[in-house]
Amino acid sequence: MPSLLLIDYLQRCNAHFQLLHQAPAETTAASARQLPRMLARNFAKVVMLRVDEELTMTVLPVHYRVSLEVMRNYLCANQVELAVERQFRTQFPRCELGAIPPIAHIYGLRGFLAPVFDEFADIVFKAGSHSELVRMPFGEFRRLAHLDPLNEGVVPQLRDTARVRRRLLPLINVAAVPQQPRRALAAPFVR
Repeated sequence: MPSLLLIDYLQRCNAHFQLLHQAPAETTAASARQLPRMLARNFAKVVMLRVDEELTMTVLPVHYRVSLEVMRNYLCANQVELAVERQFRTQFPRCELGAIPPIAHIYGLRGFLAPVFDEFADIVFKAGSHSELVRMPFGEFRRLAHLDPLNEGVVPQLRDTARVRRRLLPLINVAAVPQQPRRALAAPFVR
């Protein structure tokens, strides 16, 4: 069931959104893999951080990650670290862990938005449960989310090298085409 707080907020703001149902997926990456490629590119995930002991939310695409050191420098903070679930479990009532909606202010938090989303496409994010998603135009999301821009500290997630290796291995092991023996070079013409 989606977060009633989120759905109520979107309806009160007359937001243009669509509620999507899918098979339950524990991670945002698994949820994104169930969507068409065009929607999966703008699938938002939430990363909870502690910035100088303040709990904050960072919203970024599922195929990106947070660089804590770069974020610490960008925010001029003494310490930036990933928040542990026990530190924010009670902050999101009736939301499943790992399915937190990316609208920080309705939960009383400060939030940051990575500027790497496609602004002309729809954004998709978990709606408080592992089987419910919200889809809306990115401009509408930006208007409603009230997130501060985060111009540094978010980097593309490197692909799983083991998975890439498994995909490339059959291509490498293809039987080599027998090469023809090299011809001997003709002796240079000597006078």
